[in-house]
Amino acid sequence: MTPTVKLNNNYDFPVIGLGTYNAGKEGEVEQVVKDAIDVGYRHIDGAMVYENEKEVGAAINAKIAEGVIKREDIFVTSKLWNTYHKPELVQQGLRKTLADLGLKYLDLYLMHWPFAFKEGEVLMPKDENGQLIPSDVDYVDTWKEMEECVKSGLTKSIGLSNFNSEQIQRVLDIATIKPVVNQIQHGTVPIPKSSNKRRLQENIGVFNFELSEQEVASIDALNRNARICVFAEYHKLYPFNVEF
Repeated sequence: MTPTVKLNNNYDFPVIGLGTYNAGKEGEVEQVVKDAIDVGYRHIDGAMVYENEKEVGAAINAKIAEGVIKREDIFVTSKLWNTYHKPELVQQGLRKTLADLGLKYLDLYLMHWPFAFKEGEVLMPKDENGQLIPSDVDYVDTWKEMEECVKSGLTKSIGLSNFNSEQIQRVLDIATIKPVVNQIQHGTVPIPKSSNKRRLQENIGVFNFELSEQEVASIDALNRNARICVFAEYHKLYPFNVEF
């Protein structure tokens, strides 16, 4: 069994999940997710903007049909995209994700970024200069509707992704349902991705040893103070212009 941590709402969160961003070429993602479930993954991390949720859902439902897992055995995460931040669009975005996945509910729904883009069917709306077009939606208003998604039974838990400490505090100040996670932290729940079945097995086979404090310190010393994902840094709500 994959180890779990307990979220603040008492749900169990599998410690290693499969990341599905760019998880293989088109048409391969379904097999990757099937392989991951077969080797023991019970946490699948996806998002609308990855544009592969139909394949992810097909794999999950195939393994349910085969009797490999039950729905309650698998923890499925997705994320609200930036073009759906207007309160009246939040549930619409979640319902689209659920329809694509072929599921009745999510285990965790995250606000992917604190900033919003121009609403519409285009996920990356750009102006004539190639810059992403912002929408002036406050994420605390978005969060209030995320809470309604829990109350409606569309997701069991809600959380944040790519928020800084100040933005998290603004959400906490108005929240009646607190975020269970902010998806960027040291020593919690990694979501490695691979399209290679052998490496999928290697990634999940990490529970028979522990790193010493010195080994962890050596890894930390590799820090370059750089981010892999630098995205829409000109947006007024870009989160990484503060220390943490």
